[in-house]
Amino acid sequence: MMTLFDEIHEFQKDYKRLNKKYRSLPEDFERLKQALLVSPIPSDKHTTVLTEQGPYQIIKVRMACRALKQSSLRVIYAYEEQKATFTFIELYFKGGKLSQDDERIRSFLKEKLTQE
Repeated sequence: MMTLFDEIHEFQKDYKRLNKKYRSLPEDFERLKQALLVSPIPSDKHTTVLTEQGPYQIIKVRMACRALKQSSLRVIYAYEEQKATFTFIELYFKGGKLSQDDERIRSFLKEKLTQE
């Protein structure tokens, strides 16, 4: 089964904005994707399952960023096990934002669950 990575529009905007500040982001993000292929839902202290609705598990994971040295970025993604699909929802720097955008997550789930 082929694994698919997808991104919502807002994630693409997050990525573009942060890529201007953190030049190692493309390489760091690719490293995260490779790690997710091995373990789609890592079970460590850097990962939190935020919610499960229908076939989707919404997961928050810390992503190491070489440009940040000691700090890291947060990535919110949806994993659909049956289709082996990852959809990236949000990317942010923890120092600039307290928490994930719950409204964005709700909107994503509402859209996906009404399509089924």
